[in-house]
Amino acid sequence: MKKRVLSLLLLLALIISLSSCSLEFSRDRRYDRTVSFYDENREVIHNAVETGDFSELQKINDVDVHDDGGANGTLKDTLSICIGGYGIVPSGGSYGIYYSPHGYFFGVSFEELKQTEDGWYYYQIYNNSDDYYFFRLIEDNYYFYEETW
Repeated sequence: MKKRVLSLLLLLALIISLSSCSLEFSRDRRYDRTVSFYDENREVIHNAVETGDFSELQKINDVDVHDDGGANGTLKDTLSICIGGYGIVPSGGSYGIYYSPHGYFFGVSFEELKQTEDGWYYYQIYNNSDDYYFFRLIEDNYYFYEETW
């Protein structure tokens, strides 16, 4: 019985390690999927941003729309459109389109982001959790985002 439990635990550890490796290599696929979604739905997305009416955008299958307006004012007029997610609890991530006309990303100012060759990122540790945010410009104030926790 102990041998069987140990074998199952090793198999589970192998699956988790392999899935985390594949996630690192698939950001480009998630970016491409997000940009395709943006291109196909540009008019609906822009209309939602301009009017504040998200009803048409929320009708699109498999999209979770978040009006990120916050009490602190830093997220006013921002919008995140979750295209997909991955992982299992307690670690995972989501990705999609982020609209920010004033340079704030999930409450983080543009100046706090670190630039890489293909975008910007922000990493924070608090309450025994680490969060990673990545942004890449699609056009104007529209960004591909990926967040992991």
